[in-house]
This record gives sequence, structure tokens and C-alpha cells, in this order.
Amino acid sequence: GIPVEFLKKLGIKEVNNGVLIPYFDTNGKPGRQRKRTHIVATEGSYWEGKGQIIPYGLWLMAEMDMIEELAIVEGESDPWTLWYCGNYHALGIPGAQMAKVLQAEHVKGIERLCLIEESDKGGEAFVKGMLTRLNEIGYQGEIRIAKMEETGVKDINDLYRKLGKEKFKEAYHILLSQVIPTNIAKETP
Repeated sequence: GIPVEFLKKLGIKEVNNGVLIPYFDTNGKPGRQRKRTHIVATEGSYWEGKGQIIPYGLWLMAEMDMIEELAIVEGESDPWTLWYCGNYHALGIPGAQMAKVLQAEHVKGIERLCLIEESDKGGEAFVKGMLTRLNEIGYQGEIRIAKMEETGVKDINDLYRKLGKEKFKEAYHILLSQVIPTNIAKETP
């Protein structure tokens, strides 16, 4: 549901059988790339290239001054949606079980993180893994959890596709107003 021209500006390319999604580092240097052959990642998603897998969107954070709040979401389509709909700050973790790609320097100086919990089994695993990882890397800021089940859809991109760009902005602000503050010391083992 995101306009093709917007996606092309992010470096996404159509390739045989799907799309190629480049993961750029904080300096804008390309590293690994994800090839998607299906809409649902578990049905067709492969890594290409060499190097470490990193969060999606790091290169855009380097351009943003003084990020106070950052949404951490699962996958690539949710950051696309947030960037397209309102220039919201977002990082995508490439899968529910890949929290370890997040490093302390990625969230250094950011006052608040909002973990977006998708309304499926992976959503719970994602939040649990992220809370554990944030504890491991010593994150000291505020952490909040926004539950997509409150919206009646699976994830951020589904909310956008259901409502359209303008209504999405209002629904996203309502979602953020209903976040659950958390204390990682109490939430993680």
C-alpha cells in the first residue's frame, strides 16, 4: 500500500520474483539485503550479501537530530509506513527473534522507545526479546509498549492499509496515547 516512488527513494528495487530491500548502516553504506518473494516474510524472505544483519533504517537515524522517541517495529513495511505517513522515527528489527541486532549505539541518547507489539504470537516474542535485549545493552531511557491488538489489525502497515494516510495518523496518535509503560528490570528474566 506504500507508493512505489516512495519505496524507490529508499533504495528498494524490483527484481526477478520480488523486491530487494537494502539495509544501509549509519553511514549509508549498503550491507546485507533482504529479498522478498512473498508478501508474508515467512513464506519467502532471504538474505543476500555479506556482513552483519542490522536494524532496518539506521541510515535515516544519522540524518535526524535529537530523536526523543523512537518506534521499534518488526520488519520493513512498518518503518516504511511510519516514514511515509508522518516522518515518524522508526527502526525495523528484521524478525521477532532477532532482537540481538540492536546495539547500544543504535539507541544512545534516545529518551523514549515505543515497542510496537503485533497482534500475533510473534508480537509477544518480539516484545519479550526486545525487553531482554534492551536490558542486556543497558538502555536507560523510558520504554513503552503499544499493542496492535487494540486496533483490530496485525501491524502498523495493516492499520495504514485499512484507514488510509490521513486517518492512519490519527489512529497512530491514539495508539501511542494508550501505550503501557514498562520497567525492563521487572519485565525481563
